Formats: sequence, structure tokens, C-alpha cells
Amino acid sequence: MSSTSRTPKHLVCLPGGRSSAAHIPSYTPHPRHQLTPLSHDNQFALHLHQLDAQATRINQLAAELEEAVKQFKVTASQVNQSSYTFREVYGNDWFPKQICDYQGVSVPKVSQTPNGRLSLSSHPIDLFAQERDAHQLANLLRKLSN
Repeated sequence: MSSTSRTPKHLVCLPGGRSSAAHIPSYTPHPRHQLTPLSHDNQFALHLHQLDAQATRINQLAAELEEAVKQFKVTASQVNQSSYTFREVYGNDWFPKQICDYQGVSVPKVSQTPNGRLSLSSHPIDLFAQERDAHQLANLLRKLSN
């Protein structure tokens, strides 16, 4: 989930996405001095707008969290690489060889089904994609040099 290269997608709980049909009016707030009770149609449109905004915010936060988790892994890997010298100097009785353990890391994700229903689910984070890609590239380069 890379939030930097994609524009936010607006999710709306209606088949076909946003509707400009007359039966679902868009919500336009009245100035404060003219507040009147909202009609059922306007309440529905307002709630739909709020749901869309919340879904978008969840996905934005999830993208930020995914990047933070990946950076955490990079930093932990750097600590692991430099910990060898540290353990040699201060003894290895109390400092672990691996500073971090990774198990089933995921973030929430809101998506929309083809029929317009919103789905809140868990999106796994692949923390080892860079290492896998580097290993595959190294193997490919070895094959090409032979």
C-alpha cells in the first residue's frame, strides 16, 4: 500500500460509486444562523459523506502506519547488523542477537465491493519483499555472468 503514488479513492456505499441522481441529494450545510432540521434524504447523504470520509481516513492512516512499520524494520535490521560488535565488546549474555521478531504484521483496509458494500479487513504487510527482490536480482545477475 503506497500512499505516496496514489490519489485517495473515495468510497461510497452505493452500487456504481458516487451518485448524482435526484433521489439522493448532495449535502450542503446551511449557514449557522439558518439551521433547520435535516430531511431524511439529507441525513442519509450526510451520513454517507461521513462514512466515505472515515473510510478514506482509515486507509490514509493505514498507509502511514505501513510505512512506519517498514521503517521500524529497516532500523531494527541496522541494529541487528551493528549488534555483533556491541555484543563482542560488552558480552553477549544480555543483548539478543536479533533485536526484533516479526509475526503476522497487518494494517486495516477499507475497500468497496462491486455491489457497493464497504468492507473493513486486514491487509498484510510484506516486510521481507526488499530482501526477496534483492536475492532474486543477485541470482539473476549471477546467472547472466556465467
